[in-house]
Amino acid sequence: MGLNLNIGRVIFSAMDKYDGEKVRALTTSETLQIGGRAGRFGTEFSEGYVSCMRASDLKQLRKTWKRSLRPVLKAGVLPHPEAIRSVATARPDVGLGQIFSFFKAHADIDKLYFHSDVAGLVAIANLIENIPLQWEDRLSFCLAPVRHDCPIQQTALTSFAIGTTHGQARFTDLIQDEDDNGKPLLFLGTPGTPDQLKSLELSHAILDSYLWLGQRLGQEVFIEIEQCAALRLDIADKIQVKTNISRDSNIYMFY
Repeated sequence: MGLNLNIGRVIFSAMDKYDGEKVRALTTSETLQIGGRAGRFGTEFSEGYVSCMRASDLKQLRKTWKRSLRPVLKAGVLPHPEAIRSVATARPDVGLGQIFSFFKAHADIDKLYFHSDVAGLVAIANLIENIPLQWEDRLSFCLAPVRHDCPIQQTALTSFAIGTTHGQARFTDLIQDEDDNGKPLLFLGTPGTPDQLKSLELSHAILDSYLWLGQRLGQEVFIEIEQCAALRLDIADKIQVKTNISRDSNIYMFY
């Protein structure tokens, strides 16, 4: 979620994920990275608990949790912005998504590195391809912390990109908008159900992307930075309260 919260429990909704190509089991590194958020020294949650929504996943969680981490032998790399700029300047007829794919297919790198997956970058580049952004701004949008497979985050990112071309990007434009199911694009209320909690987490992610872009493109364009930062803190507090209530209600099965 990207939330800086003191939490006592992490509950996996599933022990697998879609990685852009296929559904696979979570790795030990991913499991420890996510589950390791439970518990924080010096807080009321000095001990952390990790569990699963489905009892059938507990065996996989225990097994994965006890595995040793694989040593890091290679590091993933993306093409340097200057290299991308050179290609974009030489071939203005080629989209940024094609440039990302070109580098992954043809760039030679040292054996200590590997080409990072660019599927998400390509998806975002294609999403905003017809929006007349400056090259540097377009690259920033591609690198923004946004899930490329989330339609609501896609809608928000597109709105921010269009606003950038007009000289003013506002997150408040999304507050009155609705998704395909008629639900508010940004849920800002107090979560009473797990679905509403997920919607609130998604709103936090959208505000986070707005702030991230604002830091790079400037407050002259992203003119609601202070308002956005305050609202994000309010949402984080609501999520904290909800997770505390869930903890106290004792409705989850501990690992």
